[in-house]
Amino acid sequence: MRHRIIIEAHSPLTFPERKPGEQFERSLSYIPGAVLWGALGAYLQETPRARFSSALPIRNGDSWCRVLPSTAMSCKNNGGFRADGYDGVFDTLIDRACCEVLEPAGITYDPHCPICLKRADIWSGYYARTTDGTLHRRNVNYRILTRVAVDRRRGTAAEGQLYSPIVISEVNTFTSGDASVVETTRFLGWAWNLDDTELQALQNITAIGARTSSGLGRVRIWGEPDNEKSSLLQRLQAFNRRFAERWQLIELLKPQRSLDWEPGRWRVFSVGLQSPAILYEAGWQPTFTFSSAQLREATGLEAVLVRAQAGSQIAGGWNIRWNRPKPTALAATAGSVYLFRTTASEEAIVEALARLEEQGIGQRRAEGYGIVRCCDEFHVQAIGEAQ
Repeated sequence: MRHRIIIEAHSPLTFPERKPGEQFERSLSYIPGAVLWGALGAYLQETPRARFSSALPIRNGDSWCRVLPSTAMSCKNNGGFRADGYDGVFDTLIDRACCEVLEPAGITYDPHCPICLKRADIWSGYYARTTDGTLHRRNVNYRILTRVAVDRRRGTAAEGQLYSPIVISEVNTFTSGDASVVETTRFLGWAWNLDDTELQALQNITAIGARTSSGLGRVRIWGEPDNEKSSLLQRLQAFNRRFAERWQLIELLKPQRSLDWEPGRWRVFSVGLQSPAILYEAGWQPTFTFSSAQLREATGLEAVLVRAQAGSQIAGGWNIRWNRPKPTALAATAGSVYLFRTTASEEAIVEALARLEEQGIGQRRAEGYGIVRCCDEFHVQAIGEAQ
């Protein structure tokens, strides 16, 4: 069973990428899964069985919050989600894939705003769905704190120990309509394999992150069963229907038909990262591409990688308990998307993708790396028809 984990801030929070103490070090804008996993392990004095995703910022009334895929784009002049649908932010995965397989190349894919037809730019971050069904971007409010270490002998500020971390505010201020709203900062994440003992222990944790000894990191955590009704089979079918529709439209610009890419002969699916993933090709070579070989090793499914839109980062961090750095590794960034095609049956695909979503991909998954969502609805719903 999967649980929803809600974290409510009762003081400023900070989750630095490097060792705490760096001057003007900005906190991450989310709570890494490794923070929850480590806090639970420290409380239980044993390695937790549960696996946690990153907890992303939410507001009152949000059903969920996810990382925008790297294929999302929006108008440079008037970007953002529209209150009445998906036109403000659109996805390019399916259209870009259709254009790239044209042989010989018939067109050059140049995405633009489907509303004003002007230039579009990459749109990244987090997005959430509210109870009324609309999509909105989500972020956190930051503020700067000034801290100083006191020399115990002299009773004055210690030399060179004045620092100013940039932390997540415990309140989130935003404008809704004409009104200014102030809410307690909240985050939403997911946990797998969380039993009753670990759930109770997690709810007893009152501080997470860095600088808890100086009053930061005070939180309230609670969990509840996840009752999301989204069906992986429905997502797969919708993804393939939209791919076939866009293929028929774009193929009109091609001088000859491509029998190898007839949608009826293949099924396509996407694997999107909701957290960074530490991937290795052939078991040892660091990479930020989730390849066909890695998919086959994880699920047994034979598929061809059509395109990968991914970025890379260095995954590291600081282990507060052991007071030493964590091992660093190359990781694919959250939001990376991998598109595959296969001749396998729907049942085989659904079984394989369900295993990926349940177990994750790559290394150090217990720390929150490698969380995936397959055939995300965003790729289907957020395609502007005017592209």
